[in-house]
Amino acid sequence: MNKAGRFFFVLLCSVLFYSCSSLPKDDEQTWVYNSDKTLGILVQSDGLHFTKKISASYDSFIVHVDKIDGKTNAEDVSTVDIVFNRDAQEIVYPFTKKGQTYKIYISYKNKKSGKITKSSPVSVVASGGIGEYKVSASAKPSSYNSKEWKLTFSNFTKIQSIKPEKENITGNLIIKNEDSYWYNDFEIVKNTINLKPLLGKIRGKDFALVLDYSFEYEGQTYTQEFFNNELEPFSDTNGKGEIGKTGLKVVRLSTKSGKPVASRENWEKGSLNIDGKIYDLQVKGRGNSSWGTSPKHSYTLKLSKKTKLFDMDESKGWVLVSNYADKTLIRNQYVEYLGQNVFNRMMWNPHFEQVELYINDEYLGTYLFGQKIKLEKTRINIDNEGFLVEINRREDEDFNFRTTHDVSISLKEPDDISKSDQIRIRNIIQTAEDVLFSKDYKDPVKGYAAYFDLDSLIDWYIINEYSKNVDSAWFSSIYLFYDPKDGKLHFGPLWDYDLSFGNINYNDCDKTDGFYIQVRGVWFARLFTDPAFCKKVKDRWNQKKSAVYKSIESQINKLYENVKESGYYNFERWPILGEYVWPNADGYEKRLSVRSEIEYFKNWCYERYQWLDTEFNKY
Repeated sequence: MNKAGRFFFVLLCSVLFYSCSSLPKDDEQTWVYNSDKTLGILVQSDGLHFTKKISASYDSFIVHVDKIDGKTNAEDVSTVDIVFNRDAQEIVYPFTKKGQTYKIYISYKNKKSGKITKSSPVSVVASGGIGEYKVSASAKPSSYNSKEWKLTFSNFTKIQSIKPEKENITGNLIIKNEDSYWYNDFEIVKNTINLKPLLGKIRGKDFALVLDYSFEYEGQTYTQEFFNNELEPFSDTNGKGEIGKTGLKVVRLSTKSGKPVASRENWEKGSLNIDGKIYDLQVKGRGNSSWGTSPKHSYTLKLSKKTKLFDMDESKGWVLVSNYADKTLIRNQYVEYLGQNVFNRMMWNPHFEQVELYINDEYLGTYLFGQKIKLEKTRINIDNEGFLVEINRREDEDFNFRTTHDVSISLKEPDDISKSDQIRIRNIIQTAEDVLFSKDYKDPVKGYAAYFDLDSLIDWYIINEYSKNVDSAWFSSIYLFYDPKDGKLHFGPLWDYDLSFGNINYNDCDKTDGFYIQVRGVWFARLFTDPAFCKKVKDRWNQKKSAVYKSIESQINKLYENVKESGYYNFERWPILGEYVWPNADGYEKRLSVRSEIEYFKNWCYERYQWLDTEFNKY
């Protein structure tokens, strides 16, 4: 890193400062000023005692000290940059020997304009000093492995002519090709630095260290800055290759602009790298409340051509789901298991793979890479006259309407339809609702059973009642499609379960007792007035309840084991364990690990299972 780079690095950082002795005598003083005399440094020749004069126009400035070789008049490469902020008053930097020449100048940044200026240099000849001292350290770049969370020095030396009274080493972290990051809590134990608190910054990246060594001697505090592996930085080997030691595949997304994805409305061009294969795509943000409340965003991907990824059928449409509020990272995958292996009478449900995501080489954590809900042969395979809608209270699609019983319907696909098709879709859904609320609604031939596919409806209902999914009570992410082959509305696919299974603090969805959907969902409230429908739900539950019970332990544990290693890094990148993330249920402050979140999840499922088993069998 050159001097300019080091300047910008330190300028952006918080500042360490040290107390020292009184000001030097006037005859031993040299002041270094900026051009308008609003900022100055007082230099004492026996030890470079720096004392500042600073105007309110400046936030911080840096003193550059270059040791001059008397024979060549060249600057020593081991220069020192000393940072002052508005709180620091005085810093001491010791000369090593009498007669040594130092060149001193100031870099400073105007608070309002942001302009950076350097003062003219001033030369100072040392009149004394404490003698030679030096600290250095080196380590092989390959010696760092993020799974071990440490870096061990192969060489760590100190050369001193005095015995310090107290010593301390702190450090700065410099990430290659990024803004530098200040960190001052390195602890060196047996020549080893614990880097676990920095995993979120260094995951899969190259980095170097700037170490600050300070010591006290005869009432003075002295500081020295030195680089470690500046030219040959350390590498986090866990982030290299296509599958790290976490066992999850790495997905690398790059935007053409090199900037983060900032919009949910506008597509941005980019590329996707999976297993070394590059795919052209467009990307935009996704999510509603999560987009505004979560710093870890979800994304929608549109490839330039249909592609088979992760052994999933080919398509252009894919998603990256962040699961920010779900600290188990697996609720969506558990529901996927239930929908594909237990309550499996829905035509299709999306598949997801856990991955580690980088966007523009920035590590963003553990994500679900999965299939977007679409009308196509490899997903929801229905004829051209069919359509896909969402019960969606936000009504944020191009075509939305409300039924006579105030159910909000948004058309998802097809995208472009005529006015006559809009009328047709509205009539199909309204007719089904009208029959459901008619006097003959229980009739097996001309009642609601002729308009709704009961197999998919009942399976969808049980999964959502079991999970107490907050959005499933007629708010959003409730998908239905019309299949012209049988002329019925089918429920599914399953979608968006991060705020389910007790991971929420409102609508009583944290409680394991109480019906939710059949009370709040107007169609289901009507359906449960039909004894024949109640019996169908009871029979389906009893048919599958053993598989549900077994899945709580076996499947949740299996999903957790798959994501456990990756979770370490995800929650270093997003340190939210034990912290409130909207809308986490009470007790979050006691759940300080993924394991404790998993146990809460399983216990909630067991209690919910027992309550539903009792209530369903009352029908």
